[in-house]
Amino acid sequence: STVMLGALKGSADKRRVGLAHLLFNLISNTVAFFLLLPLLIKAIDTFPGLDPLYVLVAFHTAFNLTGIILFLPVVNPFTRFLQSRFKRSYTSLTERLAPQLLVDANLAITALTLEVVALAERIHRFNQHILDGTSSRSRRHTSEYRSIKLLEGELLEACLAIDAQPLSENESRRLDALTSSIRNMVHAAKSMKDCDGDIESLRDSLKSKEVDLYDNMKEIVAPGFALASQILSHKDEILLFEQLHELRRLNETAHDSLHKLIIERFGQGHLEWHTVSTVLNINREILIANNDFMEAMARLLLEANQYEDFRSVPDTR
Repeated sequence: STVMLGALKGSADKRRVGLAHLLFNLISNTVAFFLLLPLLIKAIDTFPGLDPLYVLVAFHTAFNLTGIILFLPVVNPFTRFLQSRFKRSYTSLTERLAPQLLVDANLAITALTLEVVALAERIHRFNQHILDGTSSRSRRHTSEYRSIKLLEGELLEACLAIDAQPLSENESRRLDALTSSIRNMVHAAKSMKDCDGDIESLRDSLKSKEVDLYDNMKEIVAPGFALASQILSHKDEILLFEQLHELRRLNETAHDSLHKLIIERFGQGHLEWHTVSTVLNINREILIANNDFMEAMARLLLEANQYEDFRSVPDTR
């Protein structure tokens, strides 16, 4: 069954749909073969001038009706059977938060905040690994990105579950901040994933000038990555506002410095035009990723009034 093959690596629900499709066709085909095929042959013999197309349409219609008649009386047991297949070996985030949610929405938001902080740390490592090449190349990065997307879905599902409860104005504002933070973080991971292949080709180039440029690029963006790591690991509330502004400045400075270096190297004849295009793309995606991640941390770690102040301060360019 094509549907079954397509569902092999899907979610539990997709696999159940694939199994239902397979069993429906298998049982219907078997019954049709033993019961309907003899009737079809007899009809052809009885009416030799009958258009074969009509016979085929009638057989296909009878086949589908047979399947419906067979399965209709056992829909509920069949549903229970499917639900018992492909069970998850873990509980979803929404299920884990359910006890806090039943007691107090504020407790659930606090628990969700810890999960979002853990996601931020995971995405920061993911982005750093892509830049450094410390993981086992693009296939591993693709697998990790899928895991991040699945976790994003769980977190947003939990946000919806909490939002369905009666919330105070402050709780509602905090939940909105967490939702925005999650989306910005995952978008940061996507931007880095999108330039993974370009970074890998530059890092593994046989041309020493291109490898040198990759090393320069790592040195230029390193201060921003280091500060982001420090913010996540220490979470100093007194210094947080200033640290986030410094991170914004570092992101902008790194982008401008790398852009200037690329143009200089091209002007000196050290880079070919297609390499320049590749590295400019990397530079743009890294800036987008870093700014999205900075925005996510600001939403996650700053109070609402602090975040508004942070947004109101103009860029340092």
